[in-house]
Amino acid sequence: MNSLHDQWSGKGLRIVAVTVDRKREEATGFLKANPARFEVAFDPDAALARQLRVQTMPTSLLVAPDGIIVHRHEGFTASLGEKAAATVREALQRSG
Repeated sequence: MNSLHDQWSGKGLRIVAVTVDRKREEATGFLKANPARFEVAFDPDAALARQLRVQTMPTSLLVAPDGIIVHRHEGFTASLGEKAAATVREALQRSG
């Protein structure tokens, strides 16, 4: 996600990670070991996860400026970064 942020944030991409860790210390410990250069929000009650019907962690959503989810990926694979970059590039080109 850091590389996506670095490559595309100047072109309109905004990454917001949401952690559902109940104990904030667990999330901050992870973030100290794996610093994020993008926004991280805390949702210990998983209200947003329920609202978005997240079943699998991690789940990545690409949301257009109008609030429409244009891509959803559940889970993690090593090739996710390459696929995500292509999806982001296509979405940003469509939005102008």
